Amino acid sequence: MKINRHGRAKVLTQQEIQLIFSHGLDNNRDKTLFGVCLFSACRIRECCTLQTQDIYTPKGNVRPRLVIRKANTKGKLATRSIPVIEDLRQLLISYYTEAGDIYLFPGRSDGHISEDSAAKILRTACKEVGIIGVSTHFTALSCCNGQTKILSWLFFISCNSSIIASGNNGVIFSRAIKPEAALSKTSVM
Repeated sequence: MKINRHGRAKVLTQQEIQLIFSHGLDNNRDKTLFGVCLFSACRIRECCTLQTQDIYTPKGNVRPRLVIRKANTKGKLATRSIPVIEDLRQLLISYYTEAGDIYLFPGRSDGHISEDSAAKILRTACKEVGIIGVSTHFTALSCCNGQTKILSWLFFISCNSSIIASGNNGVIFSRAIKPEAALSKTSVM
């Protein structure tokens, strides 16, 4: 477990993610910032440096794919394009009026919000709900470390429409979505 930014980050459960988003993160920017991380499993730097033009068309519509530019990826090897699923699209639509002219998440100066500021926002949200050991890498860990690939989907679907049941064969959603379809929509690689 991560203590005072040392150690291994906690892998969050679905309930903990829901708790952070519903009671810890208190504004649209913060929910969108970490929602983008969850839906795309991108690193916090990749999310903080997203450019508005890579998310929205000139008319303000959400593009079908979000673009993470090569210069902002960990290895700086290639630009990545990630499909925008409907729940992420709705989150980005509601955030459009707050987006910066250049960066999706503007900082206090002319640039983007810093990774340190995002980490502080997350630490504050986790402290608010009593969860310890979380880092900004929780989105990748929660998606890849023994959790189901639809973990990020579960949070937004459960907030926007109720989950009917959960069983050994996966989750049955109140919307007509097959779990296999949800998996293909959240695949990043």
